[in-house]
Amino acid sequence: MSELEKERHPKRSDLLEKAKALSSTPGVYLMKHETGQVLYVGKAKSLKNRVTSYFQPILHETARIEIMVSLVSAFDVILTETEEEALVLECTLIKKYRPKYNIRLKDDKHYPYIKISESEPYPRLEWTRKVLNDQARYFGPFPSGWSARVVLKLLTESYRLRDCADNTFAHRSRPCLLYQMDQCSGPCVGKISQEDYKNDVESAIKVLEGRGKDLLKNLKQSMKIASDEERFEDAARFRDQIQSIEVITQTQSVSDPNQRIDQDVFAFDRKEARATGVVLQ
Repeated sequence: MSELEKERHPKRSDLLEKAKALSSTPGVYLMKHETGQVLYVGKAKSLKNRVTSYFQPILHETARIEIMVSLVSAFDVILTETEEEALVLECTLIKKYRPKYNIRLKDDKHYPYIKISESEPYPRLEWTRKVLNDQARYFGPFPSGWSARVVLKLLTESYRLRDCADNTFAHRSRPCLLYQMDQCSGPCVGKISQEDYKNDVESAIKVLEGRGKDLLKNLKQSMKIASDEERFEDAARFRDQIQSIEVITQTQSVSDPNQRIDQDVFAFDRKEARATGVVLQ
């Protein structure tokens, strides 16, 4: 930035230098007015690249962004492990602050969860956007409805859990087609004991909790065998399942909907003469 440009945009030049010092990791950024008001919330694959783009000495394509940047006196960033976490966190912060310059206020959007009622004798995995104060367990949020449905289908088929509605389950007199296809263990007609079914449910829950190493190991072995036997369609299906499980284990560290209280997290680290403190609300 030239000296003349620095004179024209004194705040912008200072903010640009601060932005250049950011990490090139995924995360969320909050643009703030000098009063502390949050003007804009955004997510980025690379915080450094995205935030520095706002403070370059050029006019932005839209007047809305140009006006917003002219009002910014500071910004905060929150690092995340993945882009998916940044997406979910962005939604949470937009709901909290209702920033003026966010066009799409996602206040009415609820991210999807996977629900399981462990109190039932033969529970099933369910897709939902509502987290109720009931006895069920909820896993998520997932970054999209598609990702939640892929995970639900994968776990239901992998552990041969039922996916029929309660009314259908209660009135079935013979196994359905999914049982014939070896995609369901047939609990509706007593083809599996309640204890064995419960063990399968617990295995699926371990994956949702991010402990899917055993399933990943088995799928990778199956993919290798299918590839060695030149069953490439089966190998591709195993590959897709592996990728889906990796998505599951990446999206569980933003929030825990089963906790019925709000929590703030404090962290402090000191090494010799340098120290860092972090507060996550």
